[in-house]
Amino acid sequence: MARIQLDGGGVTRSGLVRRARIAWGEIEEYRLEIRHAPGAHGVLYLVDVLGAFLTLRDARDAMRGQSRLRFGLELRAGGRRLAFSWRDRGGTDAIRETLAHITGQLGARADAELASQGSAGFGPLRLAGHGVQWGDREPLPIEAVEAIELFDSTPVTLRVMRRGKVLPHGKAATRDIPNLCAALEMAGRLGYPVRGLELLAPVVA
Repeated sequence: MARIQLDGGGVTRSGLVRRARIAWGEIEEYRLEIRHAPGAHGVLYLVDVLGAFLTLRDARDAMRGQSRLRFGLELRAGGRRLAFSWRDRGGTDAIRETLAHITGQLGARADAELASQGSAGFGPLRLAGHGVQWGDREPLPIEAVEAIELFDSTPVTLRVMRRGKVLPHGKAATRDIPNLCAALEMAGRLGYPVRGLELLAPVVA
């Protein structure tokens, strides 16, 4: 279990044998992972509890069928990476505070890309006012997009849903989408229906 410290200059993760730091202005992107706590019951659940270092409250809630979300965040600056999660001391609070600090600056970069190129990329997802591109698939016009959504699975996935289709036009785990909050905010601003934002509530004000 590491200790996460945030200050005016950046984020520091102090482990047993290693210390890493990234300054706020150095952060180029982040990856947010969202998953549920283990949900097995009985003896097998107790193994899950020990393996995942769940608290007594986590165990109680899961035994009652109340699944709770777990978050992990990886910050990237050039070739350097700094990752922390709910397992670290104060990890979820640190994720919330970090996202509050960097979402604006990374959103501004995405807006600049949209203004200069006519679209903005977030990993496999590329957003434009006229449509969505997912990887190398054919572009999907905005009028054909039913929703861009966070889907409640483990791990939670980002999906582009096409009108009249059951299967997603594209999907990926949230950890594969750079700057997830900026992507969802831009999608809503461009006029795409956005669903599942409640899954971000524990870490996004």
